[in-house]
Amino acid sequence: MQEKSGLALTLIRLRKQKNVTAQNVADAIGIKGTTYRRYEISTEPRLEVLAKIADYFGVTTDYLIDSINGASKHEVFVCADGSEYALKTKFIALNEKEIDLINTLRGLNDSDAIDVYDFVEWKKSKG
Repeated sequence: MQEKSGLALTLIRLRKQKNVTAQNVADAIGIKGTTYRRYEISTEPRLEVLAKIADYFGVTTDYLIDSINGASKHEVFVCADGSEYALKTKFIALNEKEIDLINTLRGLNDSDAIDVYDFVEWKKSKG
């Protein structure tokens, strides 16, 4: 199995956050679905297509280019309202299980979420 590029992981994450299919993105930016799906594996789009993708997802082209180059990557945090902000100089790609865990945690009431957090901290302390 081919390892996904930094851009591919970023595009997948953005698309899942928006809850759309690859074909939805392709249709919105005016390209073939197969072409867009290649971007979610390893192919890099032309700059004009990258600009359309950035516009569609509401991010900057710099944000997408950073994921291609591996330079100046940001640790991205997603706020409760769905907005994002960058805090540190480290890129973290979440796998499917991590995304599911975060979504599950978001569905918990505050007391249960604190219990889960306390359990995780306890588990970490046990090595």
